[in-house]
Amino acid sequence: MSQILIVDDDPMVRYTIQRVLSSHGFDCHAVDNGREALRYLLNNVVELIITDIIMPDVEGIELIIAVKESCPQLPVIAISGGGRVGAPEYLNMASQLGASRSLRKPFDNEELIAAVRELLPAKPSDSASGDA
Repeated sequence: MSQILIVDDDPMVRYTIQRVLSSHGFDCHAVDNGREALRYLLNNVVELIITDIIMPDVEGIELIIAVKESCPQLPVIAISGGGRVGAPEYLNMASQLGASRSLRKPFDNEELIAAVRELLPAKPSDSASGDA
């Protein structure tokens, strides 16, 4: 089962992403900011990170930079609904810094699943979970 770390300060977004991915056979852990994500990564192995960009403490851009410095092959999906600058600008910056994919909020479940499946290698347990 693929371990995915979800990082978003909005509890409803975290819950929804975790529920959708879990229903497709992915093992997920969720935290509410980049600082907690970095702590989690010190003691746990993940195969994919999904991170919001605008968050308190350590923002998604800082998290992407830190992850890419320590583990350049770890795929990251950046998500954002915008902020002072706007979602496209933040997501473009995330891509330039190493995010593998970006999704603009609100995105649909199919977009999320397609991005995750594209970035994670297929495993026998993934095909057994079925498609929704």
